[in-house]
Amino acid sequence: MWEAIYPSLIIFGGTAVAIAAITWIVRRVRRRPSAQLAAENARESAGGALVRLDDAISEADIELGLAGAVYGGKEPAALARARLRAVQVRDDGFARHRALADAPPAVPVLRQRSDRLRVEADRAAAELEEARGQHAAWLRRNADAPRQIAALRRRIAEVTDQLGTPGVREQELADRFADDEAKNTTEPLRTARERLDVAHQALAAAEKMRSDPTQPILERLTDAERALREAERAMQSADQAYEQTRAAAIAAPAEIASVRADIRRVVALQREVPPVAAARLGEAAEKASAAVDALEPRASAEPSAVIAGITRVRDRLDLAVGDARTARARLDGAKNALPGTLATARMLIGRAEQSVAAGNSSEARIRLASARDELARARNADDVVAALDAARRAVRHAEDADALAQFGRAHQF
Repeated sequence: MWEAIYPSLIIFGGTAVAIAAITWIVRRVRRRPSAQLAAENARESAGGALVRLDDAISEADIELGLAGAVYGGKEPAALARARLRAVQVRDDGFARHRALADAPPAVPVLRQRSDRLRVEADRAAAELEEARGQHAAWLRRNADAPRQIAALRRRIAEVTDQLGTPGVREQELADRFADDEAKNTTEPLRTARERLDVAHQALAAAEKMRSDPTQPILERLTDAERALREAERAMQSADQAYEQTRAAAIAAPAEIASVRADIRRVVALQREVPPVAAARLGEAAEKASAAVDALEPRASAEPSAVIAGITRVRDRLDLAVGDARTARARLDGAKNALPGTLATARMLIGRAEQSVAAGNSSEARIRLASARDELARARNADDVVAALDAARRAVRHAEDADALAQFGRAHQF
C-alpha cells in the first residue's frame, strides 16, 4: 500500500516545494530595486496622465469661453458635461496620487494602483478630447465671428480697465515695501499686461480675417481667448497679492506682539514642569525670542515674509511645548496662531500658483491642489485646533508645490 502512496507523495510534495520556491522568487523579484523603480515609474506616468488631463480641461475652458458668444452666454451642454466628468476624475486622481506618494503601499500594489490611475486619466482625457473635437467641428460650421470678436473686445477692455494705469500700483509698492515683497504683485501684473498684448494681437489678426472664409479665424480667436484667460488669472493673482501685502502690513505689529506673549507664557510654563522639560522650554523660548527680534525690524518693508516667519516660530514653540499645556492653553494658542497661519497659507498658495503655472510638474500640481483643499478645510472647520492643523498642512503643501515647480523648471530639457 505504501509503495502506491509514495509516488503520489513525491509528486505532490515536489509540486508544493516548487510552488513555494516560485512564490519566494516572485516575492524576491518584486522587492528588487528594479521592481521598485518600475512601480515609481508607473506612479510618475500616472502623474503625467493627470497633468495632460488637467491641460485638456484648461483647453476645454478656453473653448467654452469662446463659444459663449455663439450660445448666448450659455455653456455648450455636451462639452460642459465632458469637462465636468474630467474634472471629477482629475480631482479624485490628484488625491489618490498624493496618497500613493505620502504612504506608498507595497510595490505590487503601488504598480497596480498607479496603472489604474493612469488608465482612468487617459480615458477621461480621450473622452474630453472627443467632445472637444465634436464641438470644434460644430463651432467651425456655426461660429458667429463678428459676435465673438465683439465679445472678446469687450472682455479685453474690461480686464484692461481693472488692471488700471500701468505703474501706479508698482510705484506704490516700491515706495512702501522691499522688492521681494512687492514682486508678489508686480510680477503677475507684468504677466497680465504681456498676455493682454498677445490677446490684442490675436484679436487684430482675427478682425483682418473676418471677410475671408479661407483664413483660420477660429484659431486666432482661440489664441485671443487663451491669452485673455491667462491675463485674467495673472490679474487675480496680482490683486490677491496686493491685498495680502496691505493686510499683512496692518497685521504684522499685532502678530509680533501676540507671539511675544506666547513666548512669555512658555517661559512661565517652566515653573510647572520637571527640570529637564523646563530646560527644553527655556531653550525653545530663547530661540523663538531671537527669531522674533530678527523679524521685527523687517515688519514694515516685508510684512508678508515676517508673518510667515512668525508662523514658523509658533510652530516650533508648539512642538517644544508638546503636552505640557492644558487643553485651555492649547485652545488659546490655536486661536492666536490661526489668523497668521491662514494669511501665510494664502500667500504661499498664491506664490505656488504662479510657479506651477509656469511649469509642467505633476507633483507640483498635486501639492498645489492639496494646499487648496487644506486651506478650504481650515476655513470651514468648526474646531479652531483642527482649523490650525489644516492651515499648517496647507502651508507645507504650498511650499512643496513651489519648490517642486521651481525644480521642474530648472531641470526641463
